[in-house]
Amino acid sequence: MNEKCYAGVYILDAAYQFDKIYDYYMDEETRSKAGRGNYIIVPFGGGNKRRTGIIWEVKDSTDAEKTKPADKIIEVPALSEEQLGLAVFLKENTFCAIGEALKVIAPTGLKTGITVRYSINTDKFLADDLYENTSEKMRVVLNHLASQNATSESLKEEFGGNISHVMATLVKNGYVAEEITPERIVKEKFAKYASLNHEKYESELLGNPKALTERQHKAAEFLAANGDAPAAEILEELEISMSVLNALEKKKIIEIYEKEIFRDSSEDYEGLRNTAEPEFILSGSQKAAFGELLDLYKNKRPCAALLHGVTGSGKTHVIKALIDEVIAEGKQVIMLVPEIALTPQSIIFFKNYYKDRVKVLHSSLSAGEKFDTQRRIKNGEIDLVVGTRSAVFAPFKNLGLIIIDEEHEHTYKSEQKPYYHAREVARFRCAKNNAMMILSSATPLIESYYKAENKIYNLIKLDGRYNESELPEIIIADMRYDEPENKMLFLSAALRNEIAENLKNKEQTIIFQNRRGYYNFISCRSCGETVMCPNCTISLKLHAEDKNKTKTDKFRRTPSKLVCHYCGHTEEVETLCKKCGSDKLLNFGSGTQKCEDDLGEIFPEAEIIRMDSDSVSGKNSHMRILNSVKNEEADILIGTQMVTKGHNFKNVTLSGILYADQGLFLDDYRSNERTFETIVQVAGRAGRYEKNGRAVIQTYNPDNEIIKYAVNQDYEKFYGKEIKLRKAAVFPPFCDICVINIISEYENEAASTAKKTGEALRKCMNGDYRDVKAIVFGAFPANIYRLNRSFRMRFIIKCRLNKRTKEMLSVILTDINKQTTKKVSVNIDVNPNMI
Repeated sequence: MNEKCYAGVYILDAAYQFDKIYDYYMDEETRSKAGRGNYIIVPFGGGNKRRTGIIWEVKDSTDAEKTKPADKIIEVPALSEEQLGLAVFLKENTFCAIGEALKVIAPTGLKTGITVRYSINTDKFLADDLYENTSEKMRVVLNHLASQNATSESLKEEFGGNISHVMATLVKNGYVAEEITPERIVKEKFAKYASLNHEKYESELLGNPKALTERQHKAAEFLAANGDAPAAEILEELEISMSVLNALEKKKIIEIYEKEIFRDSSEDYEGLRNTAEPEFILSGSQKAAFGELLDLYKNKRPCAALLHGVTGSGKTHVIKALIDEVIAEGKQVIMLVPEIALTPQSIIFFKNYYKDRVKVLHSSLSAGEKFDTQRRIKNGEIDLVVGTRSAVFAPFKNLGLIIIDEEHEHTYKSEQKPYYHAREVARFRCAKNNAMMILSSATPLIESYYKAENKIYNLIKLDGRYNESELPEIIIADMRYDEPENKMLFLSAALRNEIAENLKNKEQTIIFQNRRGYYNFISCRSCGETVMCPNCTISLKLHAEDKNKTKTDKFRRTPSKLVCHYCGHTEEVETLCKKCGSDKLLNFGSGTQKCEDDLGEIFPEAEIIRMDSDSVSGKNSHMRILNSVKNEEADILIGTQMVTKGHNFKNVTLSGILYADQGLFLDDYRSNERTFETIVQVAGRAGRYEKNGRAVIQTYNPDNEIIKYAVNQDYEKFYGKEIKLRKAAVFPPFCDICVINIISEYENEAASTAKKTGEALRKCMNGDYRDVKAIVFGAFPANIYRLNRSFRMRFIIKCRLNKRTKEMLSVILTDINKQTTKKVSVNIDVNPNMI
């Protein structure tokens, strides 16, 4: 085979401006293993540093003047055509590099590391001209290698990070041989198992009953009764050592062998399955909705449906009925939920029906758990995956349905590269697989409902609660007149009375407070200085130590630390103002920790638990909290957004919002929408079963139209008003919003790059891309100008993200990144959560 062959390769860690196909020459051995989608090791850059790449094409010719030889194929399964297509989709629509896209698409276990081993060339080392052709440092390294071979990492530890240039020179001049080995970061897990040789055991007992010790008998009897078992389980159960099993193996009474085991976090949820899911019969309206969805699915064409039903209408059971049909056809399903906190509830529900054919995928899983789940999906062992945003990439080969539950939630949009929205990825995958996408919500996004009105999505409605139960009664607490007795305890008389009534009736309450921590900020009454984060232009929040408070403690905690909720900076609470030295420091606002203490003081008899990102930081902690509510061990659950989403508790009959106005007047076009959905969703947690529910909304603006629509749970009227405002002001769905972010630790670098970007935008829009219709605002500082020590400038562009617009933005991003140094980062975020 003398014909030349080349691989077109994307380098996985290439920056956006250098993200293109690079051609490499392949020898016969590499060519025999190479195919599109294979991982490969190649030399890259002036120093020929080894990089991992992905083969995009295999070809017989190249236009490149010079090509370097490829090193080795990494022998792991190649990426599928769909995964490669997804990478291109993300590159074109989120302005990321192919390698950045593959980090979220590719299974964890396929990601590899590279080990470079060096050995000395003895003949060259002993040559007479060694001193003439090498530096002193080179000779020190050669003497080290003469005594032992070494890896690149061990040499860095021994001689420092700059040793790479020395090694490159030694390899180039033939003094050292270099061997490159790809290694998987995550590998299969194996465990020792024991298997009983029944015939040998019985003959041993008959021939000489005393041939086995008492412990050996115990182990053999355990295997006789239970069959093959993990060695670790036998040792723990019988309280014996491994030497007992080794002795039995030596006597050929048992065989010890290794068996692959799958790491599976969904087994942690088994303890929560304390009751079997009752047989559920669809109501008339549910049957009608299911029938419409099934008809759409059976068309066998890509389609999308918006399932709009009030809270408690039983959308999940309608979806479950459709999942049954999809799985019966041999197809697979992805079910997305907005929060990890909702994953246990969904997994438990679906495991009752689909047993081990359903698995979970989310960011908190270990690399091993992700790897094993991905492999089982590819092997066809899984029918349904439940997970958060990243589960949309589950590598199903026969995908039939993707459901996005609570589709209005902002968590479906990634806030780090690549800046993708799970909905857009789901649409792409459904189009490629002739599959169906369902968006489900009681408060759909304005953009989604607009598409449903315009027949892009099919609108399917569930107008009433299941079993004709009533929507919760909403009580407005007008805080202008219903002031708390103690102004530091932000609890109206109306909400206090309703909580007391619930405690008396042994019913449960959910309280929503969308700020974590204890106090929101500290300010000096003498000079007005606010304690700020040294890394960000944002105030530090006061936090108390949770470890000092147990379930039965009712004392008020003292905030002991200041925390930045953006960069994580922590410092001790000062007693004197840093600016003027005054001791007149005052705490303002309240977070979930303070509300927990306030409620504990007012209702000392109540069992109160808190759910926010601080209280659920430990593994499975969110499961324990939700289970305590489900088992009615807690009287009051207080928390942030985590408590508003999709929870379904039988004995929760009261919900309360402490600060309903909090998001109403933010400088964001979505502020009305988010206020409406928060009120409706929090209210919807109450009275979902036989008992009637109530919701108390504390507000200073009871006459505000948005709050009135939410109180009446009238989505159509809210939508009608909001869509007119969006159209008049040209906001989505009547445009796309692209934000160009410019980030640098050096303020002058951020400013100068912003100036260059503005010039590039004007040049493009007045030149080759004058046909692109766009409105450009900026450059101006981001809302939080300094974040984690970096200054942030941005442009906001209203446009239609069509092919020409994407082409123009890609040209600008590439050119600007080529002009900047590593001190500046420039990226584009399409339709971000906040602008």
